[in-house]
Amino acid sequence: MATRETSRFNIPYPGYDDQGNWDSKFVSMITQVDATLFALMEHVQLTFQALPSVTNNAGTNEMDQATDLIFMSRTFGCTITVAAGSVPLVPQHLIGIQVPSGITANATAVWEVVGVADIDADFLVLGYIDATFNIYWWNAAVLSVGDTSRLFSHVTVGTLGFMVGAGNPNGIVVAPAGTSYYDNVALVIYMNVDSISTWVLL
Repeated sequence: MATRETSRFNIPYPGYDDQGNWDSKFVSMITQVDATLFALMEHVQLTFQALPSVTNNAGTNEMDQATDLIFMSRTFGCTITVAAGSVPLVPQHLIGIQVPSGITANATAVWEVVGVADIDADFLVLGYIDATFNIYWWNAAVLSVGDTSRLFSHVTVGTLGFMVGAGNPNGIVVAPAGTSYYDNVALVIYMNVDSISTWVLL
């Protein structure tokens, strides 16, 4: 009997009377199912070790990442690092990273900007770039053109701003009480408590 195909993705499979072909197809299928389930389990909830400060650069239409983005493999405990650098943005495109399923050692990944994402469990779509170059991250945070923020994070607390800088702000940075400050060297967050320059770690 002729090979048939599934209705949605046109995946070929043998006919009823093709026993030899069924055996090899079954081995291939179950191996792919195993890899896909592993990938989905890994990617259902990202676990971060380091979130860098990032600027959506209005002058170059690039996303400038100050330090490395590092997240953990949930199943093997190794890290995936997206190195600091600049990424050219394209309006109405998706931004994400390629992470091979089942990594068992520390790995690296790079940002990719694509018009259409293939059906691929290894490609994590993490944001959408709108017509004016704002980035809408998967968790509903927005990195607007000209703004600096921690990657993937909401950057306002009520009407108070979220500040970013290098080093401890105590005795140096003046801001209203309640303002948050991200130290992109130590990768920690402070909050102002006296409307002058006293900050406490969050």
